[in-house]
Amino acid sequence: MFFEKDAGPQNGIPFFPAYDYENVNGVSVWWFEREFSQGQYGKHAHRGTNSCTLITVLTAQKIAQGRIKTVTNSSRLPYEVVETFAKAILDGNANYARLYNEGKLTNVNLNIPEAMEALKKLLKNLEEWFYVHTHLPVVSGYKKHASEKLFSVLRDGLDMWHMVYEDREYLFVIMIADNRSIVLCFQKSTKTLTLFDSHQHSAENGALIAQTCWKNLIKMCEWIIHMFVEIYQTRPNVFELSFIPTKKCDSSEKS
Repeated sequence: MFFEKDAGPQNGIPFFPAYDYENVNGVSVWWFEREFSQGQYGKHAHRGTNSCTLITVLTAQKIAQGRIKTVTNSSRLPYEVVETFAKAILDGNANYARLYNEGKLTNVNLNIPEAMEALKKLLKNLEEWFYVHTHLPVVSGYKKHASEKLFSVLRDGLDMWHMVYEDREYLFVIMIADNRSIVLCFQKSTKTLTLFDSHQHSAENGALIAQTCWKNLIKMCEWIIHMFVEIYQTRPNVFELSFIPTKKCDSSEKS
């Protein structure tokens, strides 16, 4: 199913992107048009090839600050979800360009602490909790092994979040593998898990959003590993995951 582009500018974004929808084993996936990706979207897109970690942090901050309901029960994404993601891409690229111009980049790809430090004045709703480095041997059966390992780490983190932060609406997990950063959003009130990936995925497809319910976590993990292996054509042997809950002032209801 295809949803057409809404030519812009639209409420501060260049245009509202077109996307295709598919469902894969209970995981809803929205494939955006090629022009909607970190390397194509907005005036700073020429700096967007390495801005993904900044974009993941800003996506989390904007969802938490806006108390965005990420859930959808149809093939059409809520406008505010796409708008929030679009603004995170624009601001991530702009901040990467700023860091580049100020000579503050020690490496072309920022890690998570570096991204949070660079954006610390903007991060009013997030706090870094803990991170995990997971090592995976690149062996026969990689996809199954990697999916199960990712599932185990995310499940354990989700269980701890329930115990330690029972009053928080969101848990964000930023994952870096093969120099690509993506962000997962666990939302408590809707029991949904949403993936935001700002990279271009093919000659036709730009960024993507994927979503499923918490009980289908293993299928989301399988889909993420499938994306790395089949689309990015890589088998990362290290995954870095940073668990970032919202601060105590967070609420599941909009003020």
